[in-house]
Amino acid sequence: MNLTELDIIVAELMFPILVEIVHTREKVGYKELADLIKAKNFHVPEIANITQRHIGRKLGVIWEFTKSQGCPHIGSLVVLQSGECGTGISSVIKDLPEERKKVKEFDWSKISLDFKNYISKVKFSKKEGDEKLIKRSREQAKDKFIQYWQAIKDEAPVSRDEAYELKEPVLQLVQEGYRPEVAFSEELLKFALKRQPKNPESSYVYIGQYIEYDTNAPIFDQLKIGYTTDIDSRAQVLSGGVDGPLRFDVKCYWEFERYVAYAIEQRLHGKFSSYRKRGEFFENIDGLLAELVDDEITQKYEQYLKSSSYE
Repeated sequence: MNLTELDIIVAELMFPILVEIVHTREKVGYKELADLIKAKNFHVPEIANITQRHIGRKLGVIWEFTKSQGCPHIGSLVVLQSGECGTGISSVIKDLPEERKKVKEFDWSKISLDFKNYISKVKFSKKEGDEKLIKRSREQAKDKFIQYWQAIKDEAPVSRDEAYELKEPVLQLVQEGYRPEVAFSEELLKFALKRQPKNPESSYVYIGQYIEYDTNAPIFDQLKIGYTTDIDSRAQVLSGGVDGPLRFDVKCYWEFERYVAYAIEQRLHGKFSSYRKRGEFFENIDGLLAELVDDEITQKYEQYLKSSSYE
């Protein structure tokens, strides 16, 4: 589904209204629902001019959510002037009265947070999908890559000769518009898979945060996406090496072969670069950064995964 900003905004505001309607009536019309959304959210300028014509696609967003969660389709409560659902719903739900019965019996209070998380993910995916590659000249690409390489050269697990071998294909990707982190990740992963050492070393991609020692409360709403060969020693170093009031806490990690781990860490830095706060610290994206990272690893790199601590 090719969603617009308005689709996402209206779906986000519509869902809690539908949950209220579950307990008060059997059905609601398109126009009435549009009016309720505006009345309850008059402070949101983007929806000031929505009408019943804007409801159908937004129900599609909610349908994708209910389907993914195994819930009945709450959109089946929304009907046209004829008193029945439009074809978008009736084509996927064959027994609408039975579906409405399931909607009435379902405990919707348990999944409100799930829907908020789902919408946050939809917003993230749209923002990522809207980004366009802008080609660079050879000189622009070289400047970008040199600046990037200067920042990572002391930690990157590649020799000088290996870095030289990777340079040209990485530069070509940067010229095509890819971020240096993503370009380097792509080529390093290819290189890693060709190496196939007899006794591969393990390393880790991890997510962590600074917490207050006594309360375990996060100090900042920021998480670090990092790479290390030793989780415990890295946490100790980031804690300052002392038993003080602040502690760096590793929330979760994923274990890979060393080069693969670094390639994935750099890919994640590129993927979430618009949420970067400073260095390797990133905005927590409505509390979903760790989940989004795990989704990315599960979808693209699970075949290389040795172990993980993600829950």
